Amino acid sequence: MAYKDHEKSRSYQREYKQRQRAKARMSSQICPTMLIPVEASQTLSQTVKRKAYICPKVPYYRLPGIVFKNGISVTDQSEEQARIESDPLYGEEIFSWVLES
Repeated sequence: MAYKDHEKSRSYQREYKQRQRAKARMSSQICPTMLIPVEASQTLSQTVKRKAYICPKVPYYRLPGIVFKNGISVTDQSEEQARIESDPLYGEEIFSWVLES
């Protein structure tokens, strides 16, 4: 629906674009504590390490017992790690990093 006042329409569009760009900048920033991408060959039988998982497209993604807050979930529990890594979005929308101890 177009505004009758074109200046009001332009100002709304500018504000909307600024909000969208701010959201995009926030979701594209990577947490500085995330250091090393997890190798695909890493297995669950190896020593359990603290991992961070990021899901930038769905910031409040939920799995049974796990909630991503602002697109980030950090865990050192192997059951949670296995649950996240077995999710269909893992590797497409959800990515992981091993955190420094």
